[in-house]
Amino acid sequence: MHIAEGALPLSECIVGYLITAIIIGLALKYRKITLEDVPRLALFTAIFFVASLIHMNVGPSSVHLLLSGLIGMILGPHAFIAAFIALFLQAVLVGFGGISTLGVNTIDMGLPALIAWIIASRVLPKLRDAKQVAILGAAIGAISVLLVVALTVSWLYVAAMILHRPSYIAACVSLALFHLPVAAAEAVVTGTVMYALTIAKPDVLTPVYGSHILRIARVR
Repeated sequence: MHIAEGALPLSECIVGYLITAIIIGLALKYRKITLEDVPRLALFTAIFFVASLIHMNVGPSSVHLLLSGLIGMILGPHAFIAAFIALFLQAVLVGFGGISTLGVNTIDMGLPALIAWIIASRVLPKLRDAKQVAILGAAIGAISVLLVVALTVSWLYVAAMILHRPSYIAACVSLALFHLPVAAAEAVVTGTVMYALTIAKPDVLTPVYGSHILRIARVR
């Protein structure tokens, strides 16, 4: 889902960076990164980085496992920062995406992660057991993919109008169709991982959801 270097007009790239800077500032203001947060942030940023390396090019973008919903549920407001770091490293180290489109790509990946966290933070405290957490994770995993697709398609559609590139429209259709099975895969992955963490490692989730996740973990 990386939008490639040079695929967007300068105006969209500037807007992308401005929005990204604002969201990162708000995320840090809401919850500062402490020393205890660093290992979790580093680990799941690395997971996000690696998951995106397996991809298939589709016009000016690409298809791959996203994990935005999973990262959002685990890292909370720091998920947007994790997306920015991972996408920056991918652009610099392996040439996926680009520096000019970094802000836009961060919004595409990071905003659905934040929405995933917001939904989970409202719903998870009402759940009773790990199976319900798994169902919530599956739903959020699928929804996050659809949100990423919607955001990416929106940027590309606007770029098609500005740059007069009708080929982008075909790419948008392809991206939407190719990500339907990705949404199903993300549902399975996110639901399974959230179930496993709730049962085996609930302390990974306590920084975001507090002690309630520990009560859920004790239910069998």
